[in-house]
Amino acid sequence: KNNKRESAGKLSYEEAKRQKNRRRSAENRFAAVEREIEETENAIADKKREQESGEAASNYTLLNKLYEETERLEAHLAALYEEYESLDAELNS
Repeated sequence: KNNKRESAGKLSYEEAKRQKNRRRSAENRFAAVEREIEETENAIADKKREQESGEAASNYTLLNKLYEETERLEAHLAALYEEYESLDAELNS
């Protein structure tokens, strides 16, 4: 009987340790996603400013390239927001 209790105690200790590690990992990823969202939003703003510049307005190839880069960044931002929401739900459950 004592061995079962020790096993159950060890198991719950190991499970608690795993949960703590998962939470810490999620918290670290959450902070990284927040930073990446900010960086991506800034990059999008930069690309949009470049699109509005005189050089891009007179250069279709450059304007098209900037537009494609903006679209790629916006898709990446949408994925980051999804991950952010998922992590937020995990951390607040």
